[in-house]
Parts: sequence; C-alpha cells; structure tokens
Amino acid sequence: MISIFGLGFVGITTALYFAEKKNMIVYGIDVDKKKSDKLSEKKLPFYEPKLENILKKQLNSNFFLSSNIKIDINRSKYIFICVGTPLDNSCVYGVNLSSIFNALDEILEKIDTSIFRTIVIKSSIPPTTTEQLIKPYIEDKGFVIGKDIGLCVNPEFLREGHCYDEIENLNRVIVGCNDENTKSKMQELYDNNKDDKIYYVNYNTAEFTKYLSNSLLANLISFSNEMSIVADNLGNINIKDAFDIIKNDIRWNECEMRNYVHPIGKYGGYCLPKDLNALYNVSKKHGFNSRMLKDTIMINNELEEYFVKKIKSKVDQKCKIGILGLSFKPNSDDIRNTASYYVIKKLIENNYNNILAYDPISIDNFKEAYSELKIKYIYDYNEIIEKSDVLVILTIWDQFKNVKSISNKEVIDFTHKI
Repeated sequence: MISIFGLGFVGITTALYFAEKKNMIVYGIDVDKKKSDKLSEKKLPFYEPKLENILKKQLNSNFFLSSNIKIDINRSKYIFICVGTPLDNSCVYGVNLSSIFNALDEILEKIDTSIFRTIVIKSSIPPTTTEQLIKPYIEDKGFVIGKDIGLCVNPEFLREGHCYDEIENLNRVIVGCNDENTKSKMQELYDNNKDDKIYYVNYNTAEFTKYLSNSLLANLISFSNEMSIVADNLGNINIKDAFDIIKNDIRWNECEMRNYVHPIGKYGGYCLPKDLNALYNVSKKHGFNSRMLKDTIMINNELEEYFVKKIKSKVDQKCKIGILGLSFKPNSDDIRNTASYYVIKKLIENNYNNILAYDPISIDNFKEAYSELKIKYIYDYNEIIEKSDVLVILTIWDQFKNVKSISNKEVIDFTHKI
C-alpha cells in the first residue's frame, strides 16, 4: 500500500500508475479541497490524455482519496511526497520548500515505526536539500533513518501531455538513498526484474540528475532560440529548413532528444524555469557562478522582448492580431510562465488594442489567470483566422500547421514549425 501527498501532475500520475499497473492500493492526500473535490467526481483538475479514463476506473477501486491521514499512512509501506516546490527567490535555494516540510510534519507526527515505512521524495528539490535540510530535520525529531524509517529521493521525468505514457514505459528509475534497508524496500517496489533500469545513488546525485536533465533541455531550447535570432538578423535564411537539416545528422540516430534542438519559442510551464533558477542559485550559494545556467535563463527571459519587437516592426497598431496558442506548450492546458501572457501584455502597453486569442483547450485557464488582459477570446479556429489581419503563432499545436494552406493572412510563426 502507498500514500501520496500532493495530487498534481506528478502525484496523481504516480498514484494511478501504481493503482493500475501494479494493482496496489493507493491513498491520495491533498490540502487543496477544490482539487480533491474534482477528483472525487472522477475529473482531473488539469488536461492530461489517458489519465482521466484511468481515474474513472481506479477511483474507489485501487485508488482512494484519503479520509483519515493517520490510518492511511500507517496502512502504507511507502509514503510519497509529490507536493509543489514553487520558485521563490526569498527562500533557500530559490524554491519554496514549505509544502515538503508541512507534509513531513504530518507524516512524522502520525507515523507508527513498529513497521519500517519509507518516505519517498518525488518532488523536485535542489541538490543538497535532502542531505542538508530534510535528513537533519527528520533526525532532529528523534527518528533514525534506515532503522525507524526509510528516506529516499526518487525524481520524476514526466512531460506534461505525455505523463502516463512515460510513467508506463519507465526507461530510468533513480533512487537516491544512503542505507541498505531503504534500498531493499525500493527494490521491492520497483520489482527485481527491472534492476537494469534502476540507478541507486546517493541523495545529492539523485537530486542533481533531475536538475541536470532539465538544464540540458532548457539549454538546447535556449541555444536554438538564440540561433534563430542570429539567422533572422542575418536575413534570407529559412530557419525551419536549417534546423530540420541539422536534426537529420546521423549522430542523433533519430533519437527524440533532437526535437529539443529547434527554436520553438520560450520554455515555460512549471518545471524548467523553476529548476534552472534553483540550480543556478544553489550553485552560487556553494561558490560557483555558472555562466551557462545564467545565460540560458537570460536568453529565455529576453526572448519575449524579441517577439514583441518583431511584431511591432511588422504590424500596424490598427491591425487585428490573432494570437494562436496560450498554453506554454502544445497538448497541455498549463499557462504558467507562458510567452503568450507577456507578449499580449506588452502589445497592449504599446497601444495594440485589437488582440484576439485562441487555444484548443487553455482559453478558460488563461482568461481566469490573466483577467487583467483586455482582449477578445475566440473559441473557434476558423473564426480567429477569418477575423484577424495578422496571425501570431506562439504555441505550435498540430491544428495550426495548416494555417498557411487555408488562409492568405500574414503569419508570424515564432515556433518555426510551419
């Protein structure tokens, strides 16, 4: 049995994976009553393909929303912490760890140590957090790690829009632990026949590997975006063709990673902006100012200014501008750190007051989160094409790839995909 604190993307995906694929009883715990109420109605609080059907199947079968935390964690051999660690530069390492420690307080106050139970940190936390903050915090409360309870770091590598497919086809499981008892329990959880996919490392290495992965992806995206600006300034370069050609280099061996070498616009959402800033901050606190991390962040942050400048150079203020794409990436309704918000906001500040916006699924999320923006939302793709003078693509949903074939309107494509 498993208990899971935090039912966001990572928590609910993890819960339903163990319920569906491992046939385990899982208890879900979340302090957000609105989220829990929605889940109790067999509805996800976010868009994620496949997951809602599994929720409908598993709720009150193998997956239960906890009604008594003390009883449920003491039924469980594993207690996962999947709570948010949002960006907050006023906090240590630049991320807010309060939800981690709130969950730990709840667990340590209620846990029965007559049976060895393992606390699994799945939330993204900066390297050294477990060793320097979490482990001492638990020990100060009188628990002996490896004897009374287990403690490990088990980072996730899930992409929004592909969460269940990726957890279902795990190609790497990283377990950061410092004692054999915890290692043995995690081997039981992930099955001995998958040993070739499990990497047992120490706490710091497990934490760092997650941040290393996200930093590499962000670096590839920022490199590609900056090279697209170089090409744009040089002129007479088909940026899409140039990047398509280098992605066909035989050394990529057709791997999916090559898709990150493309100027798809600003990286946004929850993970990459937070994790890049956190790793940069923790590196500085330990005495090294990483120029590469700093530049990757800077390129990403300055990209929106470039978008606005280019639109202003090509579009008259009286034109009706149709913004295509409001989520930070396709196949997601996540509008956190989306380039669309900044671009629209800056255009309005520059007296572009005829702005229309369309997205296949995230319009309502965007409208609610950014209610201060005075724009017109269009819920039909053909309608926004018809009513706009100029179309600006900021998120490359597959639906948009035919825009030039069905319309003769000018298209400014910052994703360089069409």
